[in-house]
Amino acid sequence: MASTVMSRLNRFWTSSSIRFLNKYRLYKSLVVSILLYSLRPGCFTPTQNAGYRHLNI
Repeated sequence: MASTVMSRLNRFWTSSSIRFLNKYRLYKSLVVSILLYSLRPGCFTPTQNAGYRHLNI
């Protein structure tokens, strides 16, 4: 899912007219949230969930 977002925004990432700070903010808000969503407890077995409890997702 996160790789799809990154590929759809390819023109945005390679644009030199958009500042790095704006790219970083978009990366944090979109891509990182998608990655964390994929780590939600329902995606893993109970044994795997135990390793991610400290993330409080």
